[in-house]
Amino acid sequence: MSNGTHQLSLKVKGGNGLWSSDYILTFDVNGRPVIGTPEVTDDSIARMRSAAFSVRIDDDSTEPENLEYTVGYRIKGSEAEWGTDYIDDVLYNSDTEELEFTFNPDEFAPTGEYEFYIEAKDEEDATLVVGETNYYVIGQTVSVKNNEPVIEKQNVPLEFKQGSPISLDVSTSDEDGVVSTVIWYADDVEIGTGANFSFEENNLAPGNHTIKVRVLDNDGGYSEQTFEVFVTEAEVEESTVSAILTDFSNNLPLFALLAFGLIMVVGTVLLRRNRSASGVAEGPTVDDGTKDTFVAPPGEILDWDIPTDAQGNALIIGEYMAKRRESYLTHPNNEEVVDYLHNNRERFAISSYFDVPGDPTVVVNDWALPENLRGNVHLDSFRQQIVERITNSTPDKNFVIIGEPGVGKTVMLFEVFDRLMNKAPVGILSTDTIAKAHEMFGVRVFYDDIPENQKLVDALTENDIQGVIVSSREADWKALPTEMQAKFDRLTVPLFSELDMKAMIKKMMTFQSIGYNDDSVDILAEYAEGSPIYVWSMVREMMHRSVKTLTKEYIQENSVKGMINYVAQLLQRLLKDGEEYRKGGLHALASLIFLSDHMEERYCNDYFFDAYVEVLSKHTEEKLDDKMNPKTLNLVLAYLPINESVIRFPHDTWPDVLQGWGDMNPFSTELRMINRAFADSGTFQDLKKEVVADVWNSTYERYKRTPSRQKNSFLALADTLFQNFTIDELKELGVDIDVVRQVASTYSHIPQAAKLISKIQAVLPQTVTRIINMQDISS
Repeated sequence: MSNGTHQLSLKVKGGNGLWSSDYILTFDVNGRPVIGTPEVTDDSIARMRSAAFSVRIDDDSTEPENLEYTVGYRIKGSEAEWGTDYIDDVLYNSDTEELEFTFNPDEFAPTGEYEFYIEAKDEEDATLVVGETNYYVIGQTVSVKNNEPVIEKQNVPLEFKQGSPISLDVSTSDEDGVVSTVIWYADDVEIGTGANFSFEENNLAPGNHTIKVRVLDNDGGYSEQTFEVFVTEAEVEESTVSAILTDFSNNLPLFALLAFGLIMVVGTVLLRRNRSASGVAEGPTVDDGTKDTFVAPPGEILDWDIPTDAQGNALIIGEYMAKRRESYLTHPNNEEVVDYLHNNRERFAISSYFDVPGDPTVVVNDWALPENLRGNVHLDSFRQQIVERITNSTPDKNFVIIGEPGVGKTVMLFEVFDRLMNKAPVGILSTDTIAKAHEMFGVRVFYDDIPENQKLVDALTENDIQGVIVSSREADWKALPTEMQAKFDRLTVPLFSELDMKAMIKKMMTFQSIGYNDDSVDILAEYAEGSPIYVWSMVREMMHRSVKTLTKEYIQENSVKGMINYVAQLLQRLLKDGEEYRKGGLHALASLIFLSDHMEERYCNDYFFDAYVEVLSKHTEEKLDDKMNPKTLNLVLAYLPINESVIRFPHDTWPDVLQGWGDMNPFSTELRMINRAFADSGTFQDLKKEVVADVWNSTYERYKRTPSRQKNSFLALADTLFQNFTIDELKELGVDIDVVRQVASTYSHIPQAAKLISKIQAVLPQTVTRIINMQDISS
C-alpha cells in the first residue's frame, strides 16, 4: 500500500439477509525509512586515520535530504553506550543520493572492531527500527589499530674495534601514545635497553654481525630496524708483563715491584671485606638468601648531614631522621641502630606528620607489596626514565605517578622511595595534616593513592608544600581540584609491552621456583594485558594451591583476561560452588564490602575484623538468610595478607570488584542487595561502633599480661581505631586515650606508635609537654 491517506469501506450482513449501510474508516499510511548496503573507503585503519561511509536511504513519504539522521558507534560485542564523538560530516549528498559520514578515531580511541548504527527519522516521525531499538546496526565494521612507534633517526656505527665501547642512539616517536621500551640486540641476543645505550663491554668477535633495535609503545606495538656491522680485530700491544718476561734477568727489580703491588692490591681488597663485615661498609649487607632476601637498590649511598642552621629541637629531629635512615639502609643487620633508637626513645619522642621508616619491610607492608620486592623491581626503559627523573630532581619538586589499575604505580613509588633513601632521609605521610618542616631538612614525603585521603588533598590544595611524591589512578587524579593538580609534575606509567611481560613472568616464576614453558609464558603475557600485578596475583594463587608448574591449561582453566576479571573470577570460586553461593558466601561477601567501603584506608586490625564479622553474622542471617561459615570465610581470608596484625586487600582491584566494576562481575545483584540492606541503613557503621569496647578491653588485657609479645597487636588495634573514629568518639566508646598515648610513647621507635603520638598530639597538644612537635619547626 502506498504512502498517503486511505479509506476502508465496511458493511455488515444481518441474519435476515440485509446489509447495513457503509462504514468508512480513514487512516494514514507512512513507511519507515529503508537503508541500503553501506560502503566504506577502508575497513581497517589506525588511530587518527579516517574511514568514509556512504549508504543509500529511501523513504516514500519524505525526501532523503529532509530526513533527520543520527550516526553512532561502539566496540563490537561490548555493552558500552553508543558514542558519537568520532563521527564527523554527517550529511545527505544530493548528487549521489546517499548519506555520507566520516569515522575519525582520535589518539585515545580504544583499538578493536567498531560497529555502527544509523537512525533515520522522516517528517512523520517514522524511525528506522530493528527489534526494540531506535536504530539500525549496519553490517559494515571498521577495525581500529594502534599506530606503531616510529624510528626517526638512528646513530649506529657500521664498523668498530673489538673490545671498544659502542654508543647506540635512536630517536623515536609514537603518534597515539608513548614509546615504552627500546631494546638492542646483537645477533638476536639482547644486550641492553634505552634510546641512548652504551655497549661498554664489546665482546663481539671480529667479523660481520647484526645489530637490531626494537622500539615498543604502550599498546604493545613495535617497530624494528637492523644494521649490518663489522668488527675489526683489536690491535694487541705488548704488555708490561710480556716485556718483562722476554728478558727476566734484566728486569728482576721491576718484577719484584709488580709482585709487591699485587700484594698491596690483595691486601686492600681483604681490608675492605673486613670493614664490610664489621659494618663500616658504605652500603648495607645482603642476606644469604635462606629467607626473604632484601637487595639494596642500585646507586651510591651518600652521606647526609643535618642542616648547619638547625638548632635546639631541630638538631634532635635531624639526628632521629639520620638514625632511622641508617637503620633502613643497614637492614637486616641493623640491630645496633635499632637498639640506639629504642634506648633514646624518650629523647626522640617526636610528633610528626610523616614517618622515616627504619626498615624497608615497613614500607612494603604498609603499601601491601610483595615481601621480596626490594631489589627485584623490573624496570623497562620508560619506567627507568621516571625513576631517574625523580631521583635526579631537586627536593623542592612535587611529582605524581599516574597509571591505570594494575600497571604497578605503587611498585614504582617504592622504587623511587628506596633509591632516594640512598641520598637523604625520606618519609611517608602519616596524618591528614601536612607542614613544611620536611623542607628544612631536604626530606621528600610520600603518599600512595592520594585521592583516597580527602583531608590530605585539601591540605595540599590550600598550602604551598614542596617535596611531595604521590601516586594516583588517572580518573581519580582528574577529579581532584585543578589547583592541586597544577602543583605536581605528572609522570604516567604505561602498561608493559608483551615482550617485557614475558621477561617479567620468567623472572617471577624463577624467583618462586615455579616451572614454566614458552607456551605458558606466551598465554599468561596475553592474559595479563600489560599488568604485572596480574602475574603476581597468579603467582600468589599458585603458591597458595601448591601448584609447582605454570601450564597453558592451568591458565585457561583458572583465569580470564584482565586484572579486574581475574579477581572477579577468583572471588567467584571462593564464594560460590557453581552458580550457587556456598554456606557463608553472602556473609563473607558482606564482610569484604565492609572492609572495602567502610574502613578507612581499607585495612583493619585482625581482632577487630574477627569480632565484626561475628557480630555481622546475625544480621546477614536475618536479611540474607546466610550466616557466618568459618570454612568459607577462611577460604577468602587466606588470600588477604595479614602483616603485623593488620588485614588488608592484596591489591586495589579487589575493592573495584566489590564496587561492581568489571564486564564479567558475577556479584552485581548481590552487591546492590547488600548495600541496600547494610550500607544505606547505617548497619555497617552501627556495628563498627558496637564492637569497639569488647575488642579494646580484650586486647588491652592481653597487652598487660605480656607487653613485649602483644605490643604490635595493641598498636595495630589503636591505629585502626584512630583511623576510623575521632578521639571524642573513642572516649565515648570506652577507649582510654591516656593508655594509648603511654604505650605509643614507650614504643615510639615503631612506625604505628609514632603515628599514634602525632594524632593524639594534634588533638590534645598540651597533654604531653616533653614531645617535640615537628610542625613547630619552620622551614
